[in-house]
Amino acid sequence: MNMKVNVDKNLLKHVAQLARLEFSESESDEYVKNLSNLLKYADGLQKAPTEGISPLYNPVEEGLMIGAKIQKGTQWENVKVSEQPHLHIDTEKKSLSVGEVLSNAPDQLENQIKINAVIEEL
Repeated sequence: MNMKVNVDKNLLKHVAQLARLEFSESESDEYVKNLSNLLKYADGLQKAPTEGISPLYNPVEEGLMIGAKIQKGTQWENVKVSEQPHLHIDTEKKSLSVGEVLSNAPDQLENQIKINAVIEEL
Protein backbone atom coordinates (compact mmCIF):
# COMPACT_ATOMS: atom_id res chain seq x y z
CA MET A 1 0.00 0.00 0.00
CA ASN A 2 1.54 3.29 -1.08
CA MET A 3 0.06 6.30 0.70
CA LYS A 4 1.26 9.74 -0.26
CA VAL A 5 0.37 12.28 2.42
CA ASN A 6 1.09 15.94 1.86
CA VAL A 7 2.29 17.28 5.19
CA ASP A 8 1.68 20.99 5.52
CA LYS A 9 1.02 23.41 8.36
CA ASN A 10 -2.75 22.80 8.17
CA LEU A 11 -2.33 19.04 8.67
CA LEU A 12 0.19 19.62 11.44
CA LYS A 13 -2.16 22.08 13.16
CA HIS A 14 -5.01 19.52 12.96
CA VAL A 15 -2.87 16.71 14.41
CA ALA A 16 -1.56 19.04 17.13
CA GLN A 17 -5.11 20.04 18.04
CA LEU A 18 -6.16 16.38 18.35
CA ALA A 19 -3.14 15.68 20.55
CA ARG A 20 -3.58 18.94 22.47
CA LEU A 21 -0.09 20.12 21.52
CA GLU A 22 1.03 23.70 21.19
CA PHE A 23 4.14 25.04 19.54
CA SER A 24 5.49 28.22 18.00
CA GLU A 25 5.53 29.16 14.32
CA SER A 26 9.25 28.39 14.05
CA GLU A 27 8.72 25.00 15.71
CA SER A 28 5.89 24.19 13.30
CA ASP A 29 8.26 24.53 10.31
CA GLU A 30 10.60 21.99 11.89
CA TYR A 31 7.73 19.63 12.81
CA VAL A 32 6.33 19.75 9.26
CA LYS A 33 9.75 18.71 7.96
CA ASN A 34 10.17 15.96 10.61
CA LEU A 35 6.68 14.52 10.11
CA SER A 36 7.15 14.51 6.34
CA ASN A 37 10.48 12.67 6.71
CA LEU A 38 8.92 10.17 9.11
CA LEU A 39 6.11 9.38 6.68
CA LYS A 40 8.60 9.00 3.79
CA TYR A 41 10.59 6.55 5.92
CA ALA A 42 7.43 4.59 6.78
CA ASP A 43 6.53 4.51 3.07
CA GLY A 44 10.00 3.13 2.36
CA LEU A 45 9.39 0.31 4.83
CA GLN A 46 6.43 -0.75 2.71
CA LYS A 47 8.94 -1.57 -0.07
CA ALA A 48 11.01 -3.93 2.11
CA PRO A 49 11.28 -7.42 0.62
CA THR A 50 9.19 -9.71 2.81
CA GLU A 51 8.85 -12.76 0.57
CA GLY A 52 9.50 -15.93 2.54
CA ILE A 53 9.47 -14.18 5.92
CA SER A 54 6.81 -15.33 8.34
CA PRO A 55 4.95 -12.64 10.27
CA LEU A 56 6.27 -11.99 13.75
CA TYR A 57 3.98 -11.62 16.69
CA ASN A 58 6.88 -10.70 18.95
CA PRO A 59 10.10 -9.31 17.41
CA VAL A 60 12.18 -10.71 20.25
CA GLU A 61 12.26 -14.48 20.43
CA GLU A 62 14.61 -15.97 23.00
CA GLY A 63 16.51 -12.67 22.96
CA LEU A 64 17.20 -12.73 19.20
CA MET A 65 15.69 -10.77 16.37
CA ILE A 66 14.33 -13.21 13.80
CA GLY A 67 13.90 -12.53 10.08
CA ALA A 68 14.75 -8.83 10.25
CA LYS A 69 16.21 -6.93 7.33
CA ILE A 70 17.87 -3.51 7.28
CA GLN A 71 18.25 -1.09 4.41
CA LYS A 72 21.80 -0.01 3.57
CA GLY A 73 21.67 2.52 0.77
CA THR A 74 19.44 0.93 -1.85
CA GLN A 75 20.14 -2.66 -0.74
CA TRP A 76 18.34 -4.73 1.90
CA GLU A 77 20.51 -7.00 4.05
CA ASN A 78 19.71 -9.59 6.70
CA VAL A 79 20.33 -8.44 10.24
CA LYS A 80 22.83 -10.70 11.96
CA VAL A 81 22.26 -10.73 15.68
CA SER A 82 24.63 -13.01 17.55
CA GLU A 83 24.26 -11.53 21.01
CA GLN A 84 21.18 -10.99 23.11
CA PRO A 85 20.12 -7.36 22.72
CA HIS A 86 19.93 -5.19 25.81
CA LEU A 87 16.34 -5.38 26.92
CA HIS A 88 14.61 -2.96 29.25
CA ILE A 89 14.09 -4.39 32.70
CA ASP A 90 10.78 -3.38 34.24
CA THR A 91 10.97 -2.05 37.77
CA GLU A 92 8.06 -1.47 40.11
CA LYS A 93 7.29 2.18 40.78
CA LYS A 94 4.57 3.97 42.69
CA SER A 95 1.66 4.89 40.42
CA LEU A 96 -0.08 8.24 40.40
CA SER A 97 -3.32 8.42 42.31
CA VAL A 98 -6.59 9.08 40.46
CA GLY A 99 -6.63 12.57 41.95
CA GLU A 100 -3.10 13.32 40.71
CA VAL A 101 -3.96 12.18 37.20
CA LEU A 102 -7.24 14.09 37.09
CA SER A 103 -5.57 17.26 38.39
CA ASN A 104 -3.80 17.50 35.00
CA ALA A 105 -6.91 16.81 32.93
CA PRO A 106 -8.58 19.76 31.19
CA ASP A 107 -12.02 18.26 31.93
CA GLN A 108 -13.30 15.28 33.92
CA LEU A 109 -16.48 13.33 34.51
CA GLU A 110 -17.05 10.64 37.16
CA ASN A 111 -13.33 10.14 37.92
CA GLN A 112 -12.48 9.84 34.24
CA ILE A 113 -10.76 12.20 31.83
CA LYS A 114 -13.37 13.72 29.53
CA ILE A 115 -12.29 14.51 25.96
CA ASN A 116 -14.00 15.65 22.80
CA ALA A 117 -14.64 13.04 20.13
CA VAL A 118 -11.69 12.78 17.75
CA ILE A 119 -13.22 10.42 15.19
CA GLU A 120 -14.62 12.14 12.15
CA GLU A 121 -17.12 10.70 9.69
CA LEU A 122 -15.82 10.28 6.15
